Amino acid sequence: MPGGWKPRHFWPGWESFRWLSPGRIPRRLPFPFGLSPRELEVLTYVARGYTDARIAEQLRISPRTVGGHLQSILNNTGTNSRTAATAIAYQHGLFTSSS
Repeated sequence: MPGGWKPRHFWPGWESFRWLSPGRIPRRLPFPFGLSPRELEVLTYVARGYTDARIAEQLRISPRTVGGHLQSILNNTGTNSRTAATAIAYQHGLFTSSS
Protein backbone atom coordinates (compact mmCIF):
# COMPACT_ATOMS: atom_id res chain seq x y z
CA MET A 1 0.00 0.00 0.00
CA PRO A 2 1.21 3.54 -0.66
CA GLY A 3 3.22 5.24 2.05
CA GLY A 4 4.15 2.00 3.76
CA TRP A 5 0.81 1.94 5.62
CA LYS A 6 -0.69 -1.53 5.95
CA PRO A 7 -3.69 -2.97 7.74
CA ARG A 8 -2.86 -5.36 10.55
CA HIS A 9 -5.16 -8.36 10.59
CA PHE A 10 -5.66 -8.98 14.28
CA TRP A 11 -8.29 -11.55 15.12
CA PRO A 12 -8.29 -15.24 16.04
CA GLY A 13 -7.82 -17.61 13.14
CA TRP A 14 -6.29 -15.11 10.72
CA GLU A 15 -2.76 -16.56 10.95
CA SER A 16 -3.80 -19.77 9.20
CA PHE A 17 -5.18 -17.78 6.25
CA ARG A 18 -2.38 -15.24 5.76
CA TRP A 19 -1.23 -16.96 2.55
CA LEU A 20 -4.49 -16.03 0.81
CA SER A 21 -4.68 -13.01 -1.45
CA PRO A 22 -7.32 -10.39 -0.52
CA GLY A 23 -9.64 -11.53 -3.31
CA ARG A 24 -9.53 -15.10 -1.99
CA ILE A 25 -10.30 -14.50 1.69
CA PRO A 26 -12.93 -17.02 2.81
CA ARG A 27 -16.23 -15.36 3.60
CA ARG A 28 -16.69 -17.27 6.86
CA LEU A 29 -13.66 -16.00 8.77
CA PRO A 30 -14.54 -14.38 12.10
CA PHE A 31 -13.97 -10.79 10.99
CA PRO A 32 -13.95 -8.10 13.67
CA PHE A 33 -17.28 -6.37 14.34
CA GLY A 34 -18.90 -8.80 11.89
CA LEU A 35 -17.46 -6.87 8.93
CA SER A 36 -17.22 -8.54 5.56
CA PRO A 37 -13.91 -8.77 3.68
CA ARG A 38 -15.06 -5.95 1.37
CA GLU A 39 -16.09 -3.77 4.31
CA LEU A 40 -12.61 -4.21 5.76
CA GLU A 41 -11.16 -3.08 2.43
CA VAL A 42 -13.43 -0.03 2.44
CA LEU A 43 -12.52 0.75 6.06
CA THR A 44 -8.84 0.57 5.12
CA TYR A 45 -9.34 3.26 2.48
CA VAL A 46 -11.55 5.32 4.82
CA ALA A 47 -8.76 5.25 7.41
CA ARG A 48 -6.39 6.60 4.76
CA GLY A 49 -8.72 9.54 4.11
CA TYR A 50 -10.07 8.49 0.72
CA THR A 51 -13.39 9.90 -0.51
CA ASP A 52 -16.21 7.58 -1.55
CA ALA A 53 -15.45 8.33 -5.21
CA ARG A 54 -11.77 7.49 -4.80
CA ILE A 55 -12.55 4.29 -2.88
CA ALA A 56 -14.98 3.31 -5.64
CA GLU A 57 -12.28 3.89 -8.24
CA GLN A 58 -9.74 1.81 -6.30
CA LEU A 59 -12.14 -1.09 -5.72
CA ARG A 60 -13.89 -0.79 -9.10
CA ILE A 61 -17.34 -0.45 -7.58
CA SER A 62 -19.85 2.40 -7.64
CA PRO A 63 -19.72 5.26 -5.10
CA ARG A 64 -23.22 4.27 -4.02
CA THR A 65 -21.97 0.76 -3.19
CA VAL A 66 -19.14 2.33 -1.18
CA GLY A 67 -21.77 4.33 0.72
CA GLY A 68 -23.67 1.14 1.48
CA HIS A 69 -20.53 -0.55 2.76
CA LEU A 70 -19.72 2.52 4.83
CA GLN A 71 -23.19 2.55 6.38
CA SER A 72 -22.78 -1.12 7.30
CA ILE A 73 -19.35 -0.38 8.81
CA LEU A 74 -20.84 2.43 10.91
CA ASN A 75 -23.71 0.21 12.06
CA ASN A 76 -21.46 -2.74 12.92
CA THR A 77 -18.90 -0.65 14.79
CA GLY A 78 -21.57 1.37 16.61
CA THR A 79 -20.17 4.65 15.33
CA ASN A 80 -21.70 7.57 13.47
CA SER A 81 -18.77 8.95 11.48
CA ARG A 82 -15.85 7.87 9.32
CA THR A 83 -13.46 9.31 11.90
CA ALA A 84 -15.02 7.35 14.76
CA ALA A 85 -14.96 4.10 12.76
CA THR A 86 -11.27 4.68 11.98
CA ALA A 87 -10.53 5.39 15.64
CA ILE A 88 -12.30 2.18 16.71
CA ALA A 89 -10.30 0.22 14.12
CA TYR A 90 -7.01 1.58 15.50
CA GLN A 91 -8.10 1.03 19.12
CA HIS A 92 -8.90 -2.61 18.40
CA GLY A 93 -5.64 -3.23 16.56
CA LEU A 94 -7.09 -3.63 13.08
CA PHE A 95 -4.58 -1.16 11.64
CA THR A 96 -1.15 0.11 12.47
CA SER A 97 0.47 3.27 11.17
CA SER A 98 3.90 1.64 10.98
CA SER A 99 5.02 -0.40 7.99
